[in-house]
Amino acid sequence: MPDFGYDVKLAIKVNDEKRETVPDAEEKVGDNYYRVEVNCNNNVKGEWDYNAWNLKLDGVVQNSKCTLAFTSNMSATEKDNIIK
Repeated sequence: MPDFGYDVKLAIKVNDEKRETVPDAEEKVGDNYYRVEVNCNNNVKGEWDYNAWNLKLDGVVQNSKCTLAFTSNMSATEKDNIIK
């Protein structure tokens, strides 16, 4: 795999607590599943793909930083409408 020299750093928060890893796709808290918000700097566009359970980035440049905020406020009904 080629090395393009990009330096993308990810900060992951789960219910406002820092975490080293992304929660599992089927992980839930009570009856709620995770809603994901992605915020990146340097005009990088970030989107969470709920079906593949991974991050999609567009326009990545060096020294980019993205924050992934997982909050357990998605109901099972919402999840069924989002995840196909």
